[in-house]
Amino acid sequence: MASGIAAVDDALGGGFGTGTFTEIVPSAPSCGGQLLIAALVEATRAAGQRLALLDAADAFTLDTLGDDDALTAHLVWFRSPSLKAFWQVADIVLRDANFAAVVMDLRTLPEREVRRTPATTWYRLQRAIEQSEAAVVVHTDFATVPCAARRLVLAEPLTMAAFKTPRRELQAALRPELHLQRNHRRVAG
Repeated sequence: MASGIAAVDDALGGGFGTGTFTEIVPSAPSCGGQLLIAALVEATRAAGQRLALLDAADAFTLDTLGDDDALTAHLVWFRSPSLKAFWQVADIVLRDANFAAVVMDLRTLPEREVRRTPATTWYRLQRAIEQSEAAVVVHTDFATVPCAARRLVLAEPLTMAAFKTPRRELQAALRPELHLQRNHRRVAG
């Protein structure tokens, strides 16, 4: 699934793979992770598809999407009251064939809390999505997904001038670095 951001799609070999985890790790809070998620929302909307956003810490803001209500019409947003509830919802949503993309947003959670998640949880979810046509993106503050097929690092923080720059220009300026790529059976092109 293409994100619509040339540098991201090029780094991923054409777009986000389906049936695997792709991890997005910004090196700082202002490196453009939410711009990337906004691009995924736009891409699914343009294709007439749905995106599920699982928000573990209520860290996502709709401001990133702009004022277009049509964008949010294709977005199912779950704000989690706890990490336990997050994993329960993830288990259900990742098995649902109605989503073209699922974003698991774990940003701003304490690293210690996220790392308490057993690796078996990630591998069980990986097994659930293997036959899926959905692109699954995990947005974290640090590398945490043991079975990620790909890990993109957004290393360049945005400057204060970014507040005056249109969103599409900022998205085009993102320069992700591919830090991990494992061979999995299915990769979208």
